Amino acid sequence: MTNFTLKRLLFNLKFTAGMNARYHQREEMYWGRWDRGIRIAVGILAVFGLVFATPSMDVWHLGLATAIISLIAAAVLNILPVGDWEKRHGELFRLWSDLRRDAVLEEQRVSEEDDGLQGVEQATVRLNDLTSKVESLHANEPAPDMKLLKECEKAETIANGCVAPATSVSEAERSAATVGPG
Repeated sequence: MTNFTLKRLLFNLKFTAGMNARYHQREEMYWGRWDRGIRIAVGILAVFGLVFATPSMDVWHLGLATAIISLIAAAVLNILPVGDWEKRHGELFRLWSDLRRDAVLEEQRVSEEDDGLQGVEQATVRLNDLTSKVESLHANEPAPDMKLLKECEKAETIANGCVAPATSVSEAERSAATVGPG
């Protein structure tokens, strides 16, 4: 393997890690908003339920309706693991960001090394380690939201000022486990 090939493979790995980090950051924010929104709604509904449940008010039907809606909102909050989805994407964001950082460091090492055989062999071993981490992350993720993934690919392409690697999203589609909600 030549130094040029190593640099190209590291760029592809760095691009994939950056795209997935963007994806998980957006998913974490999305599920975080839903989690906070549901919690706020439960709190507000509980206050309204308390107000409408007072015996002095002749609006018992509003109190009953509010209690039923509060029950449904509380059930949604406790049944749907929205908070868990937020945490999961936050952790995956951190892991992809760490991998991207490692790829950038390796890219700098490869740029500083000459084209000697020993340097390329050592870099190949380190690249294999990074690729193993990528595959572990791929294996731990559900199917992606392809629309959001393509938006993240476009944002990463713009951030790098280049064309996306040919295998970025199509590779994700083939593996069917690159990134995804929940």
